[in-house]
Amino acid sequence: MKKKDDSKAQKILDAAAQIILTQGVTNLSTIKIAKNVGIAQSNVYAYFENKQTLLTNLYERELNRIDQFDDFASVLTSEHALNTRIEAYVHAVCHYAVTNPDSLTLIEAIKSIDTIEPSVAERQTKITSLLNEGIEQGYLKPVPINLMLATVFHIAHQHGLNIQNHQYTRDTYPLEKIENMILDAIKVV
Repeated sequence: MKKKDDSKAQKILDAAAQIILTQGVTNLSTIKIAKNVGIAQSNVYAYFENKQTLLTNLYERELNRIDQFDDFASVLTSEHALNTRIEAYVHAVCHYAVTNPDSLTLIEAIKSIDTIEPSVAERQTKITSLLNEGIEQGYLKPVPINLMLATVFHIAHQHGLNIQNHQYTRDTYPLEKIENMILDAIKVV
């Protein structure tokens, strides 16, 4: 039996990402992916059972990139004070958004079609636990966690896209200003 080529799996994921970014997630097809990679459509299925599995793998890849960025996972440990961890979380998301806006676009697009497997959703547990702790201790506003996550994610993501699309520069609205805006939105006054 022939061993699977990991680089080919990455090329398939890269092609899927490019199609999502340029044509939208609803226009993604294994035919287009195969054409972009230069392989037969059946080869896509040799690496990914179906389109949902491919999207889940792409979603996980982007989440792994966030986890590895700036040691993001370490901001969630309880070694630091609650306010420090929440502020570090907001900083990490904002910093990642500015340097990798396409990654957040992919995450948002894949989440929008609601095909994410429950095991992937478990990754949010540490973040939601952190935010719940912030609410319980009176540091964060008592609003639904999904709204708080959306506030952090969408503002950071839009800021990254604005910079990428040359609507303004990083110097026009420094990261600290955007982080403070997000924290003002979610913190108890």
